[in-house]
Amino acid sequence: MEYPGKKKERKKKRKRKGLGKVASNIIITIDGPSGSGKTTAAKLVAKKLNLNYCNSGNVYRAITYLALSKNIDISSEKEIMKLFSEKEIVIKNDSVYFDDSDITPYFRNKDVSENVSTIASYKEIRDYVTNILRKQVKGNGIVMEGRDIGSFVFPDCPFKFYLDAGLSIRKERRLDDSEIEERDKKDSSRLYAPLVRSKDSLLIKTDDIPSDMVSERIIEKVRFHFKKNYLYFLASVILPLFFKIFLRLSVFGADNIPKQGPFMVASNHLSFLDPPVIGIAFSKRELHYFAKKELFIPIFGWLISKLNAHPVDRSGFNKETIKNVIKILENGGAVLIFPEGTRGGKKAEPGIGMITYLSNKNIRTPIIPVKVIGTDKALGRGEIIIKPRKTTVIIGRPIEPENLPLKDYQKTAEIVMKKIETL
Repeated sequence: MEYPGKKKERKKKRKRKGLGKVASNIIITIDGPSGSGKTTAAKLVAKKLNLNYCNSGNVYRAITYLALSKNIDISSEKEIMKLFSEKEIVIKNDSVYFDDSDITPYFRNKDVSENVSTIASYKEIRDYVTNILRKQVKGNGIVMEGRDIGSFVFPDCPFKFYLDAGLSIRKERRLDDSEIEERDKKDSSRLYAPLVRSKDSLLIKTDDIPSDMVSERIIEKVRFHFKKNYLYFLASVILPLFFKIFLRLSVFGADNIPKQGPFMVASNHLSFLDPPVIGIAFSKRELHYFAKKELFIPIFGWLISKLNAHPVDRSGFNKETIKNVIKILENGGAVLIFPEGTRGGKKAEPGIGMITYLSNKNIRTPIIPVKVIGTDKALGRGEIIIKPRKTTVIIGRPIEPENLPLKDYQKTAEIVMKKIETL
């Protein structure tokens, strides 16, 4: 006889067992400086999702060890590369082999640590290692950690994470690494494939967060990507037929929609039809949007929440709404906002306020300006019957956050609204 809750516990355990066949070729990159906790987190993620694990730093350490053990001058890149003219480094189950010998136990020492940054700065060596690392993912899902995995080795990977912590914390974690500051400087200042955070990576500060929580945060984003919203999918199949035939919907600028990564859509607001019309225009990406909390009544509220609607107070975005937006964007999702606040409004208030607030929280994503035309003719204020009127959605080029004066609320509002108006 099972004790209460045992069946539920078994279900949770099965759920943690991986991502299924659909994610068999998944690549998860975890970058960061020494002592940021990336090794522990990467191993936990790989274990929980049943994926392979690879530490790219081990390859550079292996090359450094081989050069030192054979008394090769580490300032001579050509001499070092001659080692691999006939024999190659091979990675097997987190161990590094050379000439059929496992050399993993030998490269964790002070001499290697002091010289590995120099070896890793050479372009030809980095290209050689990059080629080895890319071979690891053929036919296998993998979690790979390093210093340039998301920015250089797999720049198109949708699951990029950058772990960091304060210098004092990292020094405590790496008791054997007294040169951690010098290592940081060398890695971040090298000319080729330096240690940098990719713009589309999720930054996780690990100062006060246990490794298990860090790994769960990474897994949460990955699962968000593979989560299936069947009702949203069904609506995205059925509604386009209605809108394109009945409302003669035309969409321009669809090529401006990012294929992956988080972004915010800022649009003018004419009618209750705007969210579904824009959602159809962005059919290749699921959009999350906001609706006044009064609409979340029984049945209808359940329906629109399943279609990615989130309640918002008329007075503005509350803490819960902001928390939802941050979570969606951090997980690589897309959010639709109406800077005008209300239908036909003239002031860019709640929406722009959200953008400027998020920027202060280091949540900076591209903003896609969108102009909707004709929806107010199809369904005007106070009307309940949709009329057959031509509607148009124009999608502008993304506005990068670094091109906005985000600390200046009014100027940001003016720029975004002007972009929308001139589409």
